[in-house]
Amino acid sequence: MKFLAYGWSSLRSTAALRDQVAAALTGARHTGLEHLLAEQRAYLDEFWAGADVRIEGDPQLQQAIRFALFHVLQASARAGGRCLPAKGLTGPGYDGHTFWDSEAYVLPVLTYIQPQAAANALRWRHSTLGLAKERAATLGLRGAAFPWRTIRGQECSGYWPAGTAAFHINADIAAAVARYRSVTGDETLETEVGLELLVETARLWISLGHHDLDGVWHIAGVTGPDEYTAIVNDNVFTNLAAAHNLRSAAEAAERHPRRARDLGITLEEVAPGATRLAQSTFRTTPTCACINKARGSPGCHPGTSRRPATSTRCCYTRRTSTSTAVR
Repeated sequence: MKFLAYGWSSLRSTAALRDQVAAALTGARHTGLEHLLAEQRAYLDEFWAGADVRIEGDPQLQQAIRFALFHVLQASARAGGRCLPAKGLTGPGYDGHTFWDSEAYVLPVLTYIQPQAAANALRWRHSTLGLAKERAATLGLRGAAFPWRTIRGQECSGYWPAGTAAFHINADIAAAVARYRSVTGDETLETEVGLELLVETARLWISLGHHDLDGVWHIAGVTGPDEYTAIVNDNVFTNLAAAHNLRSAAEAAERHPRRARDLGITLEEVAPGATRLAQSTFRTTPTCACINKARGSPGCHPGTSRRPATSTRCCYTRRTSTSTAVR
């Protein structure tokens, strides 16, 4: 019988890691295999009791969903103070980097089935806030500009348009913070790291957007979730996500006024008008139910929700509301 232990740290010395691994092996030998297996079984039983999704009549789909949930657990349960990598724990793709997908797709699942893991992931994001603020300053912007691709806080794809211009990562992080509080009812994360994340991500949108001559608010030159259509104006996803970011930040500041003062949040930043900044409204036509993903992008043929190969007509009209900006 063989036991294997591992240790990793970007801060601790090699000697300290060796001591940690040696202690883990000693503990495993003392505990014994049967007890270790029993602990693992109890842990997984508790996980499946709250995470299982059951489907009747399709055994293959049932197994696929459970396999996917196991991968989510495997990649996140012991992440601690580290990022959740794309491709999970063992997939070689993306070299262990994390993307906006973590907050947009993985954290919503974790918030419901393993909330502590979601909290750990958000605490890790907060630990990189200083680097995000430095990046915003380099770009001539306020607040924080979180990286599209990173492994410890620095942007690793800054020269690709889908990297620097994918500012929606800020709003994805903010949405994860707001969702965690809404689902768990736990205010601790918000007071310790969440409010600061919400405020610094929200401040970016104020300096990134602009008003036109008619007073309409625009966010130009961004890349939305469709990374193959880079650098567009008024991306629908980005505008709506930015509005949610601003609204969440203002509401959190009102819930924690003392902490807000410590962070230097002004009254103007929590004004009702500020929470509606970048809010998009849509007006449909009776013949079409599609939404153009950005200003000037092709629309749908009347009467269909499919995008044509070549389109010269937009049947979905987009308007933006205006409001007082946060300063």
